[in-house]
Amino acid sequence: MVGMKNLRHVLVRLVRLTPRLLVRKALRRLGSIVLKRRARRTDSRSPTSVVTLGAGDNVELTVIWGSPAPAADDSVLLNRLAAHYVDHRFDILGSGWTIVRHGMSCRGVEGHRHPSGPAVVSDLGGHWLEGRINQANLAHSKEIWALVDADYIPIDWHLDFKSGYRWREDCWYRDIKVAPGLGVDIKVPWELARMQHLPQLARAYVLVAPTPDADRLAREFRNEVLDFIATNPPRYGVNWACTMDVGIRVANWLIAYDLFRAAGAVFDHPFRSVFAGCVRDHAIHIAENLEWQDGLRGNHYLANIVGLLFAAAYLPDSTKVNIWLGFAVQQLLAEVDHQFHEEGSNFEASTVYHRLSAELVVYATALIAALPTDRVSGMRPGMTIPAGELGLSNASLFPESYWAKLERMAEFTIDVTGPDGNVIQIGDNDSGRLFKLYPTYHELPVSMARDRFLNLEGYDQLPDNAGYLLERVRDHRHLVAAINGFFDRKDFADFAGDQRAESEFVRRSVVAPLLGLSELGRTKSRTAIVPGKIPIPPVYRSLQPRYTFPGLCDGLVSACYQSFGIYIYRSPLLFLAIRCGENGLNGIGAHAHNDQLSIELWINGQPIMVDPGTYLYTALPGRRNAYRSVEAHSGPRLAGREPGNLEIDLFALGNEAQARCLVFDRSQFLGCYSTGQGRIYRAVAICDDSIQITDWSEKAESDLVSSFGPVVPFSGAYGWIERPEADLQLAPTPYCLSRPISSLRI
Repeated sequence: MVGMKNLRHVLVRLVRLTPRLLVRKALRRLGSIVLKRRARRTDSRSPTSVVTLGAGDNVELTVIWGSPAPAADDSVLLNRLAAHYVDHRFDILGSGWTIVRHGMSCRGVEGHRHPSGPAVVSDLGGHWLEGRINQANLAHSKEIWALVDADYIPIDWHLDFKSGYRWREDCWYRDIKVAPGLGVDIKVPWELARMQHLPQLARAYVLVAPTPDADRLAREFRNEVLDFIATNPPRYGVNWACTMDVGIRVANWLIAYDLFRAAGAVFDHPFRSVFAGCVRDHAIHIAENLEWQDGLRGNHYLANIVGLLFAAAYLPDSTKVNIWLGFAVQQLLAEVDHQFHEEGSNFEASTVYHRLSAELVVYATALIAALPTDRVSGMRPGMTIPAGELGLSNASLFPESYWAKLERMAEFTIDVTGPDGNVIQIGDNDSGRLFKLYPTYHELPVSMARDRFLNLEGYDQLPDNAGYLLERVRDHRHLVAAINGFFDRKDFADFAGDQRAESEFVRRSVVAPLLGLSELGRTKSRTAIVPGKIPIPPVYRSLQPRYTFPGLCDGLVSACYQSFGIYIYRSPLLFLAIRCGENGLNGIGAHAHNDQLSIELWINGQPIMVDPGTYLYTALPGRRNAYRSVEAHSGPRLAGREPGNLEIDLFALGNEAQARCLVFDRSQFLGCYSTGQGRIYRAVAICDDSIQITDWSEKAESDLVSSFGPVVPFSGAYGWIERPEADLQLAPTPYCLSRPISSLRI
């Protein structure tokens, strides 16, 4: 349903279409409705899994990676995480560490609380699934459930265990409502069902094998996978509604299975048969539900490709599997070219989505490099990609420009990392990952975590004096480490620090390490300048705060990412980043904010101005737009006006602002953006011991406002929101014009 505020935008788009295009769109829409009805009817009459229990001549999946590389001193952490997961205790998108089960009581989200459904008593015969699984899939689900251990307690995979809302298992995937009510977040079950904790279980298994504790971890992996397959028949339920999550899930299943098998775990034939069959179900679902619409694609489509690649790489060799494999390799090359700028940054205008997409690329690249050469030569006939040469595994499948861009992805991550070791937040932050092989955590008492974070209000799952593991979701050193598995650059290794284990994990996939493969990534445009002279601003309106600190600019260096739209100054005492660029995603701005000319500023390790983050998406639309709004960012604006239209969609931003950098060099920056009432300018002067900021507008009658602090609480990760600092009685930061930001960051 189109709201009144969006109606004008829709009408403008329709007017721009020719009659032929209007007819074509209408016919396409009608055809989609007819095909959807036919597919729903077909799925309701027959089992949707392509492989029945025990069927198939070959159920053995390939083992590609082998045992994981050890990480420095993480065995205690890994064992604690494994204990949580065995108890089915998860911390998902601000939920707090919570045991997820049927019939549980949920705390709600900002007062919005929904009934979570009844508790269940499972039985080996699977009778508890009656009334839940649709009739066509019920018999197969019961067969699978009979393989689960008798003492296993099922996880409720269909529950948003923050709000309590529950989607039905027998709802066809295209009929799933994404936002059925306030406070309901579909990302919660999606995130849990990505099952990114399973590779951590496998790594914990390596530490203790062969012991009874190791067997318990392997059984947990087996039971959770069977639990999911039995209660989530293909194309039914919330966890098949988003192809991206299907792809990420199957990749995590396969990495975990690979690590378990390489470490000596033995799984029974019935489980292997069901598992291999569902991997194939995932591949079929991805291939038939690619998230591509009228040439528009981003991180979702990239995740589709990578999920299909993993499934095809592990499945037994066949004509269809090789077609999937060849398609995935070709599309990976095309999407890296399309979705990443030459400077290495991602095209969606988000520093955190850059991490997600780059992670998808690096692990897909490593998987292709690890494939046996006969799998490469067996890809779809007529492929334009040459086969691997000179015994360098399959590295030569990729052109030099691909490797250069991959190297620059790591450089971008280093440059946008602030003094606290976290990447700064530009655009959306949904805490998205492909794998969490070596996650990093803070630890603090549960009572302190509850006092600091509003999203943990009422949390009582753990005792107050217990240690709370708080994930550092904006610590992106692991990405640089993983990319460095191909390049072995000392600056990358130094930046990664104790996260170097991911370098070793990636390097295992390459027969001959690609050390120093590309020099292009080191001589790129990140030190480019935009020459010019800052004019004297009109006297219409200017604000000139001045930040002074002795030695502030000693050792100053700069970095310029013009395509992304970020300009960075850094010294031992200074970090300054200025946002000025495109909305991303070809101007759609799905993950962009109204943050043009906003500033991230740190002096002597203290935050002065920071981006407040994202907090939530569809669960609370008002909050979503508040965090995207111009008021939430430290930039110049016109009072009461948004530079880009927030009312188009929760995942679209009007492209009216048209920001442009006019001057950028070692000592000065000047940028501007359009408002519909003339342009707004911001000048930043970098002096020997100070920084001076000046804002002005072209129009004398403009009501210019210069913001230097967010008006919303800080959110360092999706679903997390901090209490106001005044409530915590923290010591003030002497350089702040607005409230200080805590030193404990996620």
